[in-house]
Amino acid sequence: MATAELLVDRYNLEGVRAQNIGERDLALGRAALESLKARAKYPFVTTNLVDKLTGEPLFSRFVLIDATHGGKHVKLAIFGLMSLRPQPSLETDKLTILPPVDALRSAMVDAKAQGAEVMIVLSQLLARDESEIGEAIPEVQLFLGGDFMGMSPEPQLAGSALSFAGSQKGKHVGFLKLAFGAPSGPGAAFTDPKRKAAVERRRSDAQRRIETYERLIEEAKKAETAPPDPKRPKVPVETYERQVASAKAELQLANDELTSMGESDKQRAAGFNMATLELIPLSRDVVDDPAVKAVVDEFRKKWPDLTP
Repeated sequence: MATAELLVDRYNLEGVRAQNIGERDLALGRAALESLKARAKYPFVTTNLVDKLTGEPLFSRFVLIDATHGGKHVKLAIFGLMSLRPQPSLETDKLTILPPVDALRSAMVDAKAQGAEVMIVLSQLLARDESEIGEAIPEVQLFLGGDFMGMSPEPQLAGSALSFAGSQKGKHVGFLKLAFGAPSGPGAAFTDPKRKAAVERRRSDAQRRIETYERLIEEAKKAETAPPDPKRPKVPVETYERQVASAKAELQLANDELTSMGESDKQRAAGFNMATLELIPLSRDVVDDPAVKAVVDEFRKKWPDLTP
């Protein structure tokens, strides 16, 4: 709880505009979450977390943020979703996690009625849940976060949406740049100019793996008829065949993605919405903002850092 309070205090100083709730936050208990919300100068966003008895959302279902691009105002809608999974604290605190697709679709109607143009989900979702939502609700344009350990500036596709997972326990700060150039307006899908190169690298890597394991399969077949060698134990051919199958599946996925991109250079030239993530690694050499450092120093007086 002390750490959670410190994080809220830091987020207050850093100008955070919205925060999603995850399963570790829920483990603190409902009373603790409501205390933290009162401490925060920004909204908690929980689109699919509701009171079990009343059906009312525990916190804000979405937040609207005004941005300026090229002299024009763009209204962003920020939602917060978590995956359905059993959690003891939910029953204790009389809370329910609603199906993400249903909850988001309902909240999006209200957000659009208030002028929302860009739909962004702060994600505590599994990758398969993001894909399901992206397919079911094509208006979703971006997923930020994700309940998995991915860390890459290159997005994955979730339906027509881009999914950026760039945190990995706060080891990096992610800077997401959005540029609006689609003729149909801010609500059009985003593309990442770096994504095509990333998929091409994945395709090349898969091709190299296929060649390597096919060579090892031939060597393993020859070894089956050779005299036993205690210094070189035999590896079953099936082991390498599974690796080949996995690499071929990855190759097919990469080829499918490249095909779906089409003539991306021409598309970008014609004007598309663009999203690019840059990850800045943090280290002990990074200098804290003085106000933030003062908060941390005060925290350490009571809770010293015991790591060497």
